Amino acid sequence: MLRFFMLAFITCLTSACSFQHIAKIRMKNNNNQAVQITLETKNIAFKSDTIPANASSEKEWNWTNLEDGEGHITITVYYLNTQQTASYEAGQYNNKTLSNYIDITVQNEDLQFKMSD
Repeated sequence: MLRFFMLAFITCLTSACSFQHIAKIRMKNNNNQAVQITLETKNIAFKSDTIPANASSEKEWNWTNLEDGEGHITITVYYLNTQQTASYEAGQYNNKTLSNYIDITVQNEDLQFKMSD
């Protein structure tokens, strides 16, 4: 029995098991100008590459070091042509738990945000 647990532990360490928490962020820009999107919590942040006009991007956000407790995600959209920003408070996390998937759609001044597992 001990042999089985040791084998399972070694397999976990060397292959599929991960102790990191990763969220897949799917971003869609429905504007006629490029944008950059930033997501921030109390202690960690994610900043996207430039997302061209009418394009989509998908990235991963490592939130392993998310601070314990409760909080919101602040989303800031930076419009490259006009150099203006718009900030939104969306999504809530607690007990060091964030979702596996985050979907963000930007259209004009509107933002759609969805978190799911």
